[in-house]
Formats: sequence, C-alpha cells, structure tokens
Amino acid sequence: MLSNCNLSGKFPEYLTTKSKLKILDLSFNRLSGPLPENYDGLKGLEKMYLTWNNLTGPIPDWINIRDPRYSIDLSYNNFTLEPKCRETLNLFKSTWGWNYSKPVECLNRCSEERYSMHINCGGPATTIEKTTYEADDDPGGATKYASTRLDWQKSTTGHFWDIDSSTDSYTAQKMSILNMSNSVLYTEASLTPLSLTYYIPCLVNGNYSVKLHFAEIVMRDNKSYYSLGRRVFDVYIQGVLSDGTQIAVKQLSAKSKQGNREFVNEIGMISALQHPNLVRLYGCCIEGKQLLLVYEYMENNSLAHVLFGSIFTKKWDIMEMVDPRLGSAFNKKEVVRMINVALLCTNQSPALRPIMSTVVSMLEGKTDVEELVMVPSTSSDQS
Repeated sequence: MLSNCNLSGKFPEYLTTKSKLKILDLSFNRLSGPLPENYDGLKGLEKMYLTWNNLTGPIPDWINIRDPRYSIDLSYNNFTLEPKCRETLNLFKSTWGWNYSKPVECLNRCSEERYSMHINCGGPATTIEKTTYEADDDPGGATKYASTRLDWQKSTTGHFWDIDSSTDSYTAQKMSILNMSNSVLYTEASLTPLSLTYYIPCLVNGNYSVKLHFAEIVMRDNKSYYSLGRRVFDVYIQGVLSDGTQIAVKQLSAKSKQGNREFVNEIGMISALQHPNLVRLYGCCIEGKQLLLVYEYMENNSLAHVLFGSIFTKKWDIMEMVDPRLGSAFNKKEVVRMINVALLCTNQSPALRPIMSTVVSMLEGKTDVEELVMVPSTSSDQS
C-alpha cells in the first residue's frame, strides 16, 4: 500500500512478479506511461487501485478479461482506449480526450431529456411532496462504476481497510425512529471512503441548482461523543530528537475504545495533506499499548503572527544571494532565473517541486519560471 507517496515514473515492473500479492494500492501518485502487458505474476491479485495518476496508453487485455469478482480502479488517468464495460472496473474519467457528453458504454441510452434529478442516496425510491426520488440501493464497492439505471450512474472509490471486505460496509442504516415527514431520505445512506460521483448525462445543457441534504450523525444508545472516548488525542508532549529538532508528541488516550481506528485515520489523513501552513507528521511510535504521533513543533502564539508576522514578510533582494566576489562579471537576468529555479527545487513541500524536465526547460529559457510562493522553512525540512 503506497497511496499518496509522491511516486513518479513508470509502473514498477517488478510488481508483476509478486505472485502472493492480493491488494495493490498505488493511488494518488504521479505514475506515468503504460501498464505492463505481462500479468502472469499477478494472478493472485484481488484488488488494484491506480486512481489519480498519469497513466497512458491502451488498457491491457488482461484487465478486460479479469475475473469480475475482483476490483480494479483506473479512474482519473489518461488512457487512450476504452476497455470493455464491467461493474467492478471503475473507469470514471480514465481516458484522455473521451467525449463525456455522449452516452457511456456502461449506461443505457437516455429514456428522455431530463431537466431535474432527485436521488435518495443509499435508499429506496420514494415520493415526498410531489417530488419523486429515484432509488439508489445498489450494493456499493471499492471500485464500483457501472449501473443498471436508465439515466444516471454512480461511481464510488475507496476501500475500508479496517472492515472485513465480505461485509457490506458501503451502506449505513439508521436504527432509531425519526419523527419527520421525509424520514425515508435519512434512514439509509451510501458510504465511501474516497469519492462518490453521480454521473447524469441525460440532463440538458443549462444552469442547475444542486441541493445536498445531510443527516447529522449521532452516537447509539444516547452516549455522548465524549463518553465513547472519541476525543482520543488530548495529551501533548514536547520533546527533542537526537539531532536537536523540537517535536510535539500526541499520546493516544488509554481510555479510548476506538483509538486504533482514529490512530490509523490520523496517520493517513495527515500524510496525505501537504501544505506549508500545516505541521508535518514526522512519524509514529507503537510500543505495547502506547500509540504516539510525532509532529513538527510549533510554539503557542497567535496564528496570524505565525502566518503573517514581520519575520516572514520582510522584503529582501534576491541578488543578496550572489557571491559579491563576482562583481559585475555575470548576466543578472540569467542569475535571477537560476536562483528562482533553485528555490522552486528546494520547496519544503515535495509535491510543489518541479520535475527535472521542467527545471531544464526553465533554465534554458524555453519555459517561464513558475511563481515562487515564499514560505517559512526550518533546518529540519526535508530536502
């Protein structure tokens, strides 16, 4: 599982030799190029998630003939050919240049032109105050794409790793009684950990108002949020690493009944978020019943001061970085370009650094240098 790890380059060929591999998750990276044609070593693969990459070329035949019981998510890529339609093969926006205004192969042709659409997400068909809500009670899935509906389809992506895959973890049902006229809309709901997309190609062109209705999630048996131990990260410890780096440690509450899930969710969420104004997660520690998260340390102060303080907004001349011993024996324009490119390459967020081909193009003057957003950095920033 290497989701959102900023991986780049071609699909790793050595993975095709891992015969015991059952789940492969390389989603949310920057992989490019075609998928391998050789599939002999991946016969045991049951789930493969490659959504949100830059994969190109035709989709290999082994994906088209793959056992439909197994899930494959190829959504949001740049493939050049459409494969055969299959319910457990998610192809939403998977091809470059595909005309999404025409009927999709997995859908029946539109029964009529639509000017409105009402869907009971996760529930049965119902009529409320002369408004008919269509049923959306198909079983969910980690790579669900196809639909038997006439005029629309639903795409769901993502796998609940902490729930048995044999259970229906993509539908929620409220057990308590709701005293309201439209309770059927809030009795059942669809769940998806990554994305939920409704595709309605039968709507005529025009401007539409989209209304989303949500029910507030409450705890069972009248237990409060606090009594269930959901506030699990309430102990903070300041520490220092061996190299002198100051850190903040979050200690999981020993009284938590749902701490393990919260612990894994926080690691996944913070690891996926990369922004100069968010503290960095250095790592975690698991020892016995102790669960710890190690963060970049930020001292208590005004948030406005941290983001907009004078130390961060002080004006400076970029030429101060040039060795004064050079005098005037250099092209100032080229030096400024080189320094700006160097600053882009050392951005504290790896996701914001340009790729090498772009760097070369900027240095050669073929491409304009990207705008540099100056953010505070520390000596412990990753390079």
